Amino acid sequence: MRSQVAALGAAVLLCTVVPARAQAHVRLMINAGQQARSTTLNETQTFQQYQEQGTFTLVRTTSKRAFYDGGVAIHIVSGLYAGASFSFFNDPGSGTVTAQVPHPLFFNQLRTTSGTVSGIDRKETAVHFQASWTARAAGGIEFTAFGGPSIFQTEQGLVTKLNLTLANEVYPYDTLSFPGVTTQTVKGTVNGYNAGADMTWRLGKTFGLGALIRYSHGQSNFTPTGGQAVKIETGGLNAGGGLRVIF
Repeated sequence: MRSQVAALGAAVLLCTVVPARAQAHVRLMINAGQQARSTTLNETQTFQQYQEQGTFTLVRTTSKRAFYDGGVAIHIVSGLYAGASFSFFNDPGSGTVTAQVPHPLFFNQLRTTSGTVSGIDRKETAVHFQASWTARAAGGIEFTAFGGPSIFQTEQGLVTKLNLTLANEVYPYDTLSFPGVTTQTVKGTVNGYNAGADMTWRLGKTFGLGALIRYSHGQSNFTPTGGQAVKIETGGLNAGGGLRVIF
């Protein structure tokens, strides 16, 4: 992570001291790549069972999956541009639920059960607003540093309850098989920020190939039905590349 931050800082420094000549009016960017770092979701809920309080915890790791991105930047003055990019990330997957469940016959005798739960999916559609500065180096290479606010439309699968009744337990109730759970997809808007760098190899007057590195982040609380708030972090470190159209 430190090496990535150092590389990003070097690109930002270069772009701020050498403005590009003969700036184009519009730059279009189409990218694909991968989330370069996984993140972990932790959801903890309490519930009442057999006149006592129990708890369960969901742990879900977001994978390093592909993202897709497209954007536009419009020339303002010198090397300064303003624009926006739109990115999409989808990570269907599962998580692990571990529960501490009260005993139906004895107080203060919690039983532990755990299992894998499917449908704990994450989907993000983001708009990244950006002010950017582009500078040209030798060999037709252009460097761009950018940053600005981000808005994430986020969907996250969460667990709402254990599917547990006395009828599906087995006497003498000292152990408990995982009873399954009920899940819910919670949707919301998360505000955050983005910053990064882009390097473009000009193949001619209009087209080029680019490499992108962008870090974005947002954070908000999502609350499943009947449960407590869960902290959701969005964005992450993206690394990829694609086509550039410049005119």
